[in-house]
Amino acid sequence: MAAFHHGLVRMVGYSSFMRASRRAYVTSALLASWTGTYLDLYFVGKGLYAFPKRPFPSVFSIDIFFTAVVLPLGTVFFLALMKRLSRLGRMGLIAALSALAAALEAKAETYGLFTHTAE
Repeated sequence: MAAFHHGLVRMVGYSSFMRASRRAYVTSALLASWTGTYLDLYFVGKGLYAFPKRPFPSVFSIDIFFTAVVLPLGTVFFLALMKRLSRLGRMGLIAALSALAAALEAKAETYGLFTHTAE
C-alpha cells in the first residue's frame, strides 16, 4: 500500500495529492454535518427526542452547534486517526468511540442537554 501511495504522489504531484485529500476531508465533514442535521430534524419532528438546552432555541429545534461544529470536526479527526492506524487499531478505536458515545449521551441526558421519549 505504501508503494502505491508513493507512486501516486510522484505521478500526480504532492500538492495535487494533498489538495485531493483536503477536499475529501471537507466533503466528508459536510456530509456528516448535513446527515446529522437532517436526522436530528427528522427525529425531533417525530418527537423521539428533544434538545431542551440549545443555542438559538427560537430559531432551531435541534442543537445546531453540535451538527454544525462538533460533528464535522469530529469526523475529520476520526478520519485522520483511522488513516494512521492499523486494522486492529481501527477496530479498537471504533469500539472505544462507540462506548464513549453511549456514555456521553447518558451524561448529556443527566445535564438536561438531551431527552429521549419513552419510546
